[in-house]
Amino acid sequence: FLGLANNWIEAVTEDDTRGMGSHASSPIGSSRFEDFKSEQVQQVTMRHLRPYMEDGALVVIGGDGSLRGARALYEGFGVQAVGIPGTIDNNLAGTTSLGFHSAVSLANQSIESLKATSSAMGSVFFVEIMGAGSGHLALACAYQARAEGILVNEHPDPDAYIDDVILGTLKRTLGVPNKSHLFVVAEQTPHRHHQDGGVRGLVEYVAGTLTTWPQFQARAGEYRLAPATKATILGHTLRGAPPTPEDKTIGQDLAYEAIRRLVKEPERVVGCMLAYRGPGTIEAIPLHAVAPKPFDWEIFARMHGSELP
Repeated sequence: FLGLANNWIEAVTEDDTRGMGSHASSPIGSSRFEDFKSEQVQQVTMRHLRPYMEDGALVVIGGDGSLRGARALYEGFGVQAVGIPGTIDNNLAGTTSLGFHSAVSLANQSIESLKATSSAMGSVFFVEIMGAGSGHLALACAYQARAEGILVNEHPDPDAYIDDVILGTLKRTLGVPNKSHLFVVAEQTPHRHHQDGGVRGLVEYVAGTLTTWPQFQARAGEYRLAPATKATILGHTLRGAPPTPEDKTIGQDLAYEAIRRLVKEPERVVGCMLAYRGPGTIEAIPLHAVAPKPFDWEIFARMHGSELP
């Protein structure tokens, strides 16, 4: 919406978009434009947008914030708006979002490298994953990589999880030959060890605790070495992930269906987000009904071989 508010509107030809499907991140640009919540800014946007809306439509690709903006223009100004889910957080209910598969794929490369290092050196790694306050991306990364555990915002008691699950797991597994020790942490997950949460303070707490365990206390005539405990923040690297075949397919399907419905059945798409349910299955969800995706506690429990928290 920053581009619309500043009238950075340009005609795009086929030549401009050729090869764009293989570009990482968002070739057309992306931003968090909080000022767009203001009705005054929306009115300025409409002055720039109105000439294109006489026989056109606005297709908005993004997450919950972008779709709220699309809803504001649709409900407040009558813009023929259509939403397409595009967020690596994958936190919109009823759909798989563009970029999610690509982010998981890129994260997997780093996580597998860290697991190899961990098993070789006995190190403990905490890998922080983006998520805008939700743990869907972190859960997917942890599950497919067979991480030892995952700390997420949705957990009812992160501090207990750290003490019982993370430290409990390390107490059982440290010293096992060729065993990796890697935990995934969703950014901003709150805990008592640092006001900003996530991996901050967590690494120091775990490292300090390990040094007090008897197996790492040297006796006379011997030497002991506590395992190195490290944090890796993948952060915005995941926003620049090269698109995977899955994401390319989802993008093609959503783009085709958005244009087809706008031309032939506009009543089935205007004021809606197109939800990707699977190959050949795309459903329209009214923008006012777009909701956060529930956390998958079943997968979480399966990872831990336990009951739901």
